[in-house]
Amino acid sequence: MSLKAVLLQKIRVAQVLGPKKLLLLPFALLYVGGLLLLARVIRVNIHPIINDRLGHFAFITEISVLRIREMKKRSKLPNLN
Repeated sequence: MSLKAVLLQKIRVAQVLGPKKLLLLPFALLYVGGLLLLARVIRVNIHPIINDRLGHFAFITEISVLRIREMKKRSKLPNLN
């Protein structure tokens, strides 16, 4: 690929992402990299939170808390939730 084609492709990617996401991308990569490094020492759990309705939010939160308690019983590594 020529230099012009590569630059045009990068410009298209930047337009699709938008300036806000493009500026936050390095911080997101550092955050994910830090979590991956931390996961080697501590068990890291990331839970999606769906809060369309209050009852659903309470149910999912309760399930998450019960999973955390169960993992603490089984795991020898400390947990980060």
